[in-house]
Amino acid sequence: MPGKKLVHLALALLCLALLAGPALAQVRPGALIVKTITRPGDPLPKVTLELEGEDKTRTRQTNHKGEVRFDPLPAGVYEVKASRQGLKTVEGAKVVVTPGGFARLTMVMSPAEP
Repeated sequence: MPGKKLVHLALALLCLALLAGPALAQVRPGALIVKTITRPGDPLPKVTLELEGEDKTRTRQTNHKGEVRFDPLPAGVYEVKASRQGLKTVEGAKVVVTPGGFARLTMVMSPAEP
């Protein structure tokens, strides 16, 4: 019955592969790009972004294109806060990063009230 043992081995390997796939996908990090703009759509450089996740808070500053990349990120839900002197702080924006996924978020900022 060597043929029957080979079929059982093949089925066992197939089951292991199917079970391992989702487990491996969960450990792959994701990424997030945040872009900050004005109401007309002009990029805003030097905006401080705080990304708060379950594991920790990350802080970065946007580049000359008004963008910043948070990478690598564990999968999860993140809250983003954008602030810059002379502009209203934008809080409460939420974004979901999936395992191995790539998320984008655009935040529109306006002048602070005098």
